[in-house]
Amino acid sequence: MDEEDGGQKRDSSSSFEKISLITHTDEEDSDSRDAIPRNRKIVSSFDANTVSVDYDDAEQIGSPGDDDPVCARLQQQQAALRPPPKRRTIRDMFHRTLMPDQGIQIQGYPVVEGSFTIKLLKFILWTFLLTAIIHVIVGKLFSDRDKSLQLWHIWVFDGELMVRDTVVFFLVGRMWQKQGIDHIAFIGTALLANMYFEAQNFVPFLQHSVTLYQMHCVWPWTLWLFVIILIPSIGALVVAHVLRAHRERLLPMKLMELALCFFFFVAPLVPSNYFHLHHWYAGWLIGMHANFDVWWSQFAMAWCWGMYMNGIAVYGRDPVLTCEYAYFLTVDNHCPYVNCYLEALKEMREHPQNHTQNVEMVPANWMNCSSVGYIP
Repeated sequence: MDEEDGGQKRDSSSSFEKISLITHTDEEDSDSRDAIPRNRKIVSSFDANTVSVDYDDAEQIGSPGDDDPVCARLQQQQAALRPPPKRRTIRDMFHRTLMPDQGIQIQGYPVVEGSFTIKLLKFILWTFLLTAIIHVIVGKLFSDRDKSLQLWHIWVFDGELMVRDTVVFFLVGRMWQKQGIDHIAFIGTALLANMYFEAQNFVPFLQHSVTLYQMHCVWPWTLWLFVIILIPSIGALVVAHVLRAHRERLLPMKLMELALCFFFFVAPLVPSNYFHLHHWYAGWLIGMHANFDVWWSQFAMAWCWGMYMNGIAVYGRDPVLTCEYAYFLTVDNHCPYVNCYLEALKEMREHPQNHTQNVEMVPANWMNCSSVGYIP
């Protein structure tokens, strides 16, 4: 009995200790809650802007209405933290596109989808439009042009090639990563380039072509001096592009692009004695590599594209290999009007002393400045 009474006493004592511990813990929790200062701050996140309110005020936030002073205070603090609206600058005005760069829809049906397609189409259409405008203006004001060239010639004979040129220029120039070209900065620079090339009509020593024969035999010393003066400016622009590519860790890729363009677009043509560096060709070939998102690189790209449009609008998209290319197409397509020429050449070889007078298409020798033969 004593052992049982002792066990009951121990159980009762243990239970009492547990009850006392629980009671003590509850009292401590109650004391700790009472110890919380009533004026403490709580943090509320409101549209990613951190604001603070009083604890007393926060307890009153239940279902806030329009007249709730706490909500009004939160809104005022959020408005104060919100950045001010961006002001339009002169740069924004000059780079604002005339047409959107996004897709086109008609009553919810997509007509042209994606900014890539829109920018490419705008580039092609503006190229054709500006080329036509330049052709008309130059035809009215200047005489140094191809007077037999008409707009329908450009559309029929050069149009397909111009589309190919713009696509290659668009891809290599990474123009899909930029805004469309239909803004004042790009179009204005291209038109400025046209004004420069047409101003050459008033400077006699600039009216020469870039061919081996012209450079070696015809160029005056004033033109060589002009080129020497331009070399530092052009060289500085090239160096700036190289340094920019190196800084952005793009130099190997840029060199690869240059190598591929040289391999496909330059190397097959340069060895020919008929090679003629038309300025449409130079503008197209150089301009696509000026594709950094800095003003001087974008200026160079727009200037070169102005060169391209001016060359086609004034003289047409003449082949770089001039008459050699035309001769190849004529013979390869068995055009009947060339038969008399081919027969005359055959007769001249078979009867050198007695044959029909005929002038064979042979380029002039640029090394000894021979005036005999075709001068590209």
